[in-house]
Amino acid sequence: MWQLFACLATIANLFVRPCDSAVGENAQQHAIMCNLAALAATSPKPQPTPVDPAGTVAELEQINFTTSYTNWTALFDLSKPNKGGKTFPENFKTNPLTKGWQTSWEHWYDTAAQAKAADIGTSKNTEYPPITDTNEKQAAHNHIRALTTRAKQRQKRYDGYAGTQKDFGATAVAKLLRKALYGGDGTAEEVKAGISFGTGADWDNSCSKPHAGKSIAGDFVCLCHNDEGTEKTCGDGVTSVQFTGSPPLSTLWGNIRESCHAAPVSDLSQQAVMAVLSEFRTALKIDTSSSTHKVLFGTDSAGSCDGSSTKVCIDYAQNYKPDGAKSWETIPWVQNLLEAAKQTEDMHTKARSADAIATEIGDILAEAKEIYAAAVNGQLSIKTITATIASNQPATATKNSGDVNQKAKEACKQHKAKKDCEEKGCKWNGTETDEPCEAKPAEQANQGAEGAAATEKCKGKSQTDCKSPDCKWEGETCKDSSFILNKQFALSVVSAAFAALLFLKCSTTLRVFDHFYETL
Repeated sequence: MWQLFACLATIANLFVRPCDSAVGENAQQHAIMCNLAALAATSPKPQPTPVDPAGTVAELEQINFTTSYTNWTALFDLSKPNKGGKTFPENFKTNPLTKGWQTSWEHWYDTAAQAKAADIGTSKNTEYPPITDTNEKQAAHNHIRALTTRAKQRQKRYDGYAGTQKDFGATAVAKLLRKALYGGDGTAEEVKAGISFGTGADWDNSCSKPHAGKSIAGDFVCLCHNDEGTEKTCGDGVTSVQFTGSPPLSTLWGNIRESCHAAPVSDLSQQAVMAVLSEFRTALKIDTSSSTHKVLFGTDSAGSCDGSSTKVCIDYAQNYKPDGAKSWETIPWVQNLLEAAKQTEDMHTKARSADAIATEIGDILAEAKEIYAAAVNGQLSIKTITATIASNQPATATKNSGDVNQKAKEACKQHKAKKDCEEKGCKWNGTETDEPCEAKPAEQANQGAEGAAATEKCKGKSQTDCKSPDCKWEGETCKDSSFILNKQFALSVVSAAFAALLFLKCSTTLRVFDHFYETL
């Protein structure tokens, strides 16, 4: 009897598969694919995220327009209904001096309208009140116009980095990641038959060699489902569905996504991608010993992949050649993932450059505001500075003037002791401690008469007799050398005063000139 039982058991083993034999055999591959899927699901975002300086440039243009000459601002009639002034005037179209304005006319009109809406140049605007002095306004406009031109050039560079989508390439990276994850042209957002892998009817028509490598999600579905049952090839964490009879792909992919616990990736980088791809490359079984070489990923027996138990694997042989013409890096989803990582690095580089430009444009606006404020306060134009210097220069005293004598008297009266009085060149008329201390008659006249006496001493001498140290020949006459030195000293004092006043009054404009002469 026991012999019969043993025989029946042997026959049963020929027809009944040991279903538990393949459970979890693709667990390692499951972990790798989870990491790859997490990378491909990244939402690309430029770092840093620059603030578009277009608004800052627009503000500069409005200040520039407001400080322009009135014969220019009057060209833009903002009072016409329905923005009639925005239409380029007919008489300007044929005038060789104005016809070139047509391409910019609408933008200029909008700038004028925006400046008016913001009350720039009026008492209503505390930041940009009126500049009442014409010279100050003209000086401010010259500087602000140069700064505006510079800012607009920087804006063009910023726009070049930002791209047509204004996202520094993030949209293009996102498309590459979708191509890597779901295949096709990057528009699919879920596993789709004919795009992510084969037909989706069953394992053979979806996962066999010709359909391998189209997408991460497609290959992942093939690794965790077989065509013979619900065997949990990827482990107990994956609810398996038999891959026959066109199963719902959303269910197959949904089960896998729920089984993945890989940490979400905040930023895609080439280092992160290469680290996971290195795990993938290490897990590949590459056999080039025969003409029918094999590049297998997953559980295989007898070196084949057909979707049956112990043969649930992906064969990437069509993307590999021993001569190096093709390698694992030519697998479509690998290529897309690598390119996405590369473009992500480029995106960050562009964003950093653009952020620096945005900061620079902000500094340009701050400088323009300083210039505007200086003009409002009458501290910008050269005419204003010159007038200020003239008003601060002392009047020239005449010889023997009463003002000089009076000042000498007042100075000597301040000394209450004989010693102090005489040390200061004054005359003491009292005791050691009693007043008064008076100015000496000679000292009173010195400031006026001294120069005249010295001049008389040298006057009329020939060039041969005009010698130092008392006299010096200058031009066609002999003059007192001390008078010449005093005159030079006076000039140096005036020059120093002029330079100091320029520094105090023009500290704002110094930076302007630095920018103004910079090659744009």
